[in-house]
Amino acid sequence: MGASVKDDEELWDTVTLVKQGAANPEALFKAVLPVPLSMWTPWARDDYNATVWQPMQRIANLEVMAVICYDQLLVWPWLEALWQKPEVIIAPSNGW
Repeated sequence: MGASVKDDEELWDTVTLVKQGAANPEALFKAVLPVPLSMWTPWARDDYNATVWQPMQRIANLEVMAVICYDQLLVWPWLEALWQKPEVIIAPSNGW
């Protein structure tokens, strides 16, 4: 599922694995660049973080990559996908 996750005091827009009985959801994929000005404001304290590299994950014996929402409009997440050659690409959008 998609969720905002706080990880070591940093806020991320993520595709998250939620396990029954687990206290904290596990962020499988983090947005490369959340929407500038509305989510990603580097000068603010409570902004969403950006990441440079989005590694693939093995899920159900498949190499999976996620390109989250605004990242779908950017070039480098797709270049990362070409480089890593995932078997499945998840392309979720968020409800902002």
